Amino acid sequence: MVPAGDTPDEPHAALALDEVRRRRAELRDALGRLEGALAAPTPGRIDGWRHLVRTRLDQLSADFDEHIAVTEGPDGVYDDVVASAPRLARSVDQLRHDHEVILKQLDHCTGLVKAVSDDDHVQDIRDSATDLMFRLVRHRQRGSDLMWDAYASDIGGET
Repeated sequence: MVPAGDTPDEPHAALALDEVRRRRAELRDALGRLEGALAAPTPGRIDGWRHLVRTRLDQLSADFDEHIAVTEGPDGVYDDVVASAPRLARSVDQLRHDHEVILKQLDHCTGLVKAVSDDDHVQDIRDSATDLMFRLVRHRQRGSDLMWDAYASDIGGET
């Protein structure tokens, strides 16, 4: 995405950072939608709640897959960061590891939602999904710090 030697002021680098910003904003929005679904009341509404939570998890999963493609895929921003700032290789490795852990957590949460049959299982799903959301928020923060360290650019994700 950002060839070695480019700076964030150059058009190619600016486009890459814009794509990262857009993906971050999508993840933030998906997290908010999942949180809203988890917080919805369940007594007497377990089927509707389960369907909504599953839909929100599926949306979050799709957005996270796109995030991984932009960061780790061919011409991914992580390779560009390491090429232009090798000192950040360890931070990139941590973010890649986060991806693996988050994908496993997404699968775990989806499995819990599929298996829920009564109100007794709701808290397990809420706890697991809250842990997932925490890890995603922390991952977004680390990614923002990485982009700042690499390009002195605030990617915020607030667009």
